[in-house]
Amino acid sequence: MSLIYKIALSYNEYIGPKRYKEITKYGLDNFFSLNYKEQMEFLKIKTEKAIPFFKNMLIEAEKIEKISKKEGIKIIEIESELYPPLLKNIEDAPFLIYMLGEFNYSIKLLAIVGTREPTEDAKMINEYFTREIVSYGIGIVSGLAKGHDGIAQKTAIENDGWTVAVLGGGVDVIYPLSNSTIYHQIRKKGCIISEYPPGTYPLKQNFPLRNRIISGLASGVFVIQAPEKSGSLITAQYAESQGRELYTIPGNVLDPSYSGNNHLIQKGAKI
Repeated sequence: MSLIYKIALSYNEYIGPKRYKEITKYGLDNFFSLNYKEQMEFLKIKTEKAIPFFKNMLIEAEKIEKISKKEGIKIIEIESELYPPLLKNIEDAPFLIYMLGEFNYSIKLLAIVGTREPTEDAKMINEYFTREIVSYGIGIVSGLAKGHDGIAQKTAIENDGWTVAVLGGGVDVIYPLSNSTIYHQIRKKGCIISEYPPGTYPLKQNFPLRNRIISGLASGVFVIQAPEKSGSLITAQYAESQGRELYTIPGNVLDPSYSGNNHLIQKGAKI
């Protein structure tokens, strides 16, 4: 029953790792013996928008478990030996992850991230470094987003490398659709991970959170190209807080698409 409870909590968008810890201290059985109003009161949640998520948690959890079994989606608890070991040790690690494909526990991973609007020279740099990295038997982690994420993962697959995609929605939801070919290749030859249940649409607020998983799975993070407000800089921040190595390349000081790179170098990122 504890797995169903955890699936239910993963469905509820008002419950993340911090509230999950509060619930486990109280006891899962104790928490689910409360009615939905008492659950919300226990977690100090007052917004009426949260009511459907609490009222329907267990019903939705049973649906999610059935879909996962049908689609071959693994549901891995943080206490499981199958949970990626590096990820387990980060602050606010997901208490449950959903996985398609096979996770490779025997190799080191490097996260490669960058802007969704890459320049032509940066595309070539990404492809060059990705080819070199996978030739040394290092796996690639990224978010399968438009731009540098997709370029790195596509290049890894084309060069017989292993890659894991961390999604901001359910592992069965392809986003963006332009990366559907890469998605299916990774599903067959790599691994797809998410903390969100199957069927979850990738909402905008999910992406900064999933970046902690990208860096958490990896031994280091390589920022290929990042303008000042790039989401890849959030991944870099997570890398620093998680004690990961941080790498980037210097960019033209007159090119704003590299301003994030140069700022990271100023702060101590390795070139």
